[in-house]
Amino acid sequence: MIYVALLRGINVGGNNKIDMKLLEGMFQNLGYQYVQTYLHTGNVIFYSEDTQLEPTIQDEILKIFGLKIRVLVMNYKTYKSIHDLIPSTWTQDKDNRSDVMFLWNPILDVMHNEKVDTLIFHDQAILWTVTRENYFKSGLRDLSKSKVYKEMTIRNVNTVRKIMKIMDNTHEITMEL
Repeated sequence: MIYVALLRGINVGGNNKIDMKLLEGMFQNLGYQYVQTYLHTGNVIFYSEDTQLEPTIQDEILKIFGLKIRVLVMNYKTYKSIHDLIPSTWTQDKDNRSDVMFLWNPILDVMHNEKVDTLIFHDQAILWTVTRENYFKSGLRDLSKSKVYKEMTIRNVNTVRKIMKIMDNTHEITMEL
């Protein structure tokens, strides 16, 4: 099955540095196939028949890199269901900010400003968009100060879309075998 591992808080602000080539090698040494990383923020697409992935990956990161990093692993079907909820009009650019907050545990509500924030809820994600001009009015602007912040890892919609393309390509390759 095709998976994506989303590592929380690596290579951000000079903290929790992990080289992507070394991370890729670590995944391959765990026996995972078709391993690809995307960006330096900890997105790893891979194929595995294993099912106990998160604890194995987290333990190996601690062993190899000495870092206690939370890892969220999603299979192709779940990730696609989240990706497909993103409206095509949502962008991450100079005019808009659009993110997907991937969740370890379902969160039914977050502080937001209904006048400027648009949210879509999935049991494993919250999708959010706001115009840049309204960002400072957004209820999610202070998300990093809330206790629910540690229960998510966030990617912008451009990253989510690119990861989906890589997963689609990997899915096609493995279906041909």
